[in-house]
Amino acid sequence: MANTIRIDRSGLEKAEAFLDKNVRLDGREKTTCLMICEELILRLLQSGNDALSVSVKGAFTPHVEITADLPVDDLHDLRGKSEEERIEAEIRKDLLSRYGAYIDQEQKNGQTVYRVYSHRRGGEVFSEEIFRFYQGDRRRGLDGPTGLLRYLAGNHAAMVGFSVFNRTLKHTCALMLPVFAAGMIDTLSTCSSFFEAPVLLNILGAMLALLVNLICATVDARVYQRFVRGVESGFRMAIVQKIQVLSMKYYSSTPSGKILSKLVSDVQFIKLLLCEQMQTVLHLGIDIVFVIVMSLLRLPLMLVFYAVVIPMSAWIIRRYMPPIRASKANMRRRTEVVNASFKEMLAMEDLSRAHGAEEAQIQRISPRVCSVESAAIEQDRLQVHLNNAGYATAQGFRLLCVSIAIYLAFQGRITVASVVLFASLFDALNNSVQKFLDDIPQITQELDSLTSVDELLSERDTEKNGTALLPLPFRGEICFEDVTFSYSQEQPPVLQKVSMQIPAGSCVAFVGKSGAGKSTILSLLLGLYSPQSGRITVDGMDLDEIDKTRYRRYIAVVPQNSVLFSGTLWDTLTYGLKYVSEERVTQVLKSVGLLELVTAHPDGLFRPIYENGENLSGGQRQRISIARALLREPGIILFDEATSALDSECEQEVQAAIEAIIGQCTVVMVAHRLNTIRKAGIIYRIEDGCITRCDPDAELRG
Repeated sequence: MANTIRIDRSGLEKAEAFLDKNVRLDGREKTTCLMICEELILRLLQSGNDALSVSVKGAFTPHVEITADLPVDDLHDLRGKSEEERIEAEIRKDLLSRYGAYIDQEQKNGQTVYRVYSHRRGGEVFSEEIFRFYQGDRRRGLDGPTGLLRYLAGNHAAMVGFSVFNRTLKHTCALMLPVFAAGMIDTLSTCSSFFEAPVLLNILGAMLALLVNLICATVDARVYQRFVRGVESGFRMAIVQKIQVLSMKYYSSTPSGKILSKLVSDVQFIKLLLCEQMQTVLHLGIDIVFVIVMSLLRLPLMLVFYAVVIPMSAWIIRRYMPPIRASKANMRRRTEVVNASFKEMLAMEDLSRAHGAEEAQIQRISPRVCSVESAAIEQDRLQVHLNNAGYATAQGFRLLCVSIAIYLAFQGRITVASVVLFASLFDALNNSVQKFLDDIPQITQELDSLTSVDELLSERDTEKNGTALLPLPFRGEICFEDVTFSYSQEQPPVLQKVSMQIPAGSCVAFVGKSGAGKSTILSLLLGLYSPQSGRITVDGMDLDEIDKTRYRRYIAVVPQNSVLFSGTLWDTLTYGLKYVSEERVTQVLKSVGLLELVTAHPDGLFRPIYENGENLSGGQRQRISIARALLREPGIILFDEATSALDSECEQEVQAAIEAIIGQCTVVMVAHRLNTIRKAGIIYRIEDGCITRCDPDAELRG
C-alpha cells in the first residue's frame, strides 16, 4: 500500500521528513526528486491550496504523487493582481518549464495530480540521445537511417527486450487458442462426458491463454507504447532544436513547407513504423516458428508446404520492395512541393484577392497536385500487383495443404482435429504474410520518412557560433574591417571590402537603393551570416568567436514586416522576457502612441491578438513591434524600415521614442524616409557593394 500524507500551509517540514523517509532512492536521484518535490509543494501552497495529498508510489519506477485542488500554473487571469502576485505566478509557472521532463501533470476527479520522478523522462531523454548520435556516437554498423533506431533500442535494451518478450508471449497465447480447440475436438472420441479431465483442461488452457493475452496487452500499452511516444516526442524536439542551429543559408534554399512536413507527417510515420510495423514483423516471425514447431510435433509432412510458401513470399517481397520504395520516395518529394505551395498560397491570399488572381493561383497549384496524384496512381498499381501475387500464392498453397490434410484424415493417418488445427495454423501464417505484404508500401513510406528526418538531423550547414562571452557592461561598439559578403558563390558580392566604425551609443543610418545591401548589414550584425573575408567586431571581439545566443540578448530588432503571434497583447510584448512590470509596459506603449490600444479594450494588456495581428491595423502592428524591442532595453537596436507602415502623426510619436533612446544604446537604422534618419549622427550610403560616409546635413538637404 502506498505511503500517503496530508499537509497544510504549516506542514512543509513535515512533508520534507516524510519524503526523506519514504523515497527509496540513492544518491543523486533522491536529491533531485526531493528538491523538485519540495519546490513544487511550496509553489502549490502559494497558489492558494489549503491542503495537499502527498504519496510515494511505484515499485519499478518510484515516484512522488502530489494532489492539489488548484494548479500551479495560475497565469490565466492576472488582471487586478499586484506586481508581487504576478511575479510569484510567473515563478510558479516557470517551475513546470524547468522541471517539465521530471513531472507528469493530469486532471483527475476535479483535482490536479503531479507525478514527480527522479530522472528525466519521455521526449527530452530521447532528443538528447538523438543529438548525441549525430554529434559523434554513431558507430560502425549503425549507419543509415535505421542506425538511429538501433542506437535508441540499444540505449533502452531492457525496456525493448521486455517489450519483445511481452509481445511474443501475447501473440503465442493467441496462437495457442486453435491448439486448445483442436484438443477439445480430439476429446470427442476419447471422453464420454463433458466434465472429464481432458475436456476441462483444454477449456482451462484456452481461458488461461486468453487471460494472459489480455494482461500482456495491458502491459504493452504501459511499457512499449510509452517508449514509442517518447521516441516520437524526442524526434520532434530534436528537429526543433536542429532548426534553431541551422544556418540562414539553409533556410533560404529550403522551402519551409518541406521542413514542416518533416516535423509533422514524417515523424508520425516513424511512430507508426515503431508501433505497428515492428509488431507485424514480430508476429510474422513468431507465426513461422510456431507453425514449424507444431508441424514437427503433429505432422512433419506439412513442413513441405511451409518450406515452399515462405521462400515464395520472401521472393515476392524482394521483387516488389525496390520499385515501391522508389515510388514512395517520389510521392514524398512531390508532396513536400505541394505543401510548400499551399503555405505560399495562404501567405499570398490577400494579394491574390486584391489583384483578382484567384485563377492564377489555381493554375499554379493544380499541376503540382496532379503530380502527386500520378505518383499515387503508380504506387497503387504496384500495390495491386504485390497483393495479387501474395494472395494467389498463399491461397493456392492453403487449398493444397488443406486438401492433403483431408486426404490423410480419410486415410486415418491424422484426426479431424489435426485438419482443423493445420487449417487454423496455415490461416494464421497466411494472415501474417498477407498483412506484411499489404503493409510493404506503408513500411517503405515510413522508412523513407525516416530517411527524410535523417537528412535534416544530419545537415552540417549550421550557424557558426563561438563560445566567448562579451565583456560587461555591454557598450555596443561595432566595427567592420574589410568585410566582403555574398549569399552564394554563384552571385556577385553584395558587400565588397566594407570598413566602418560605429561608436557605442551613436545613431547610424544606412541609405541606398533597394537591394543595395542595407538589410544585409543588419543580418551580418545579428550574426545570421558570416562574411567570406574580413571580420566584424563588437566591443572589440570577433563576432564569429562570440556566443551568438547570448550576444543577441543585448540586441533588439524592429523589422519592416511585423511578426506577431496569436495570444494576448501581453504575451506578444513580453515575448522572451520575464518579470516585466505593468508600469514599464504601459510606459513603453505610451511612448509609441499605443496606450489607447490598452485603455479602449476591457481586457487592457490582456486583450486578444489574432494570428499575425489580423485584428490590428498595419500601423498598430508596427508600433507593437517597436514597443517589444524597446522593452528589451537593448545595447544595440536595429530598425529596418521600422516606420514604413506609419502615418505622419504616428511616425512623429515613434520618432520621439527613438530619439529618447539615442545615447542610451547604439541605434542602427535602415530607412528611405528623411524624417527617420534626421537625428542620425552618422549616415552611410551603400552603392554597388561599397559604402561611403556622408555629411548628414548635405544628405538631408539632398
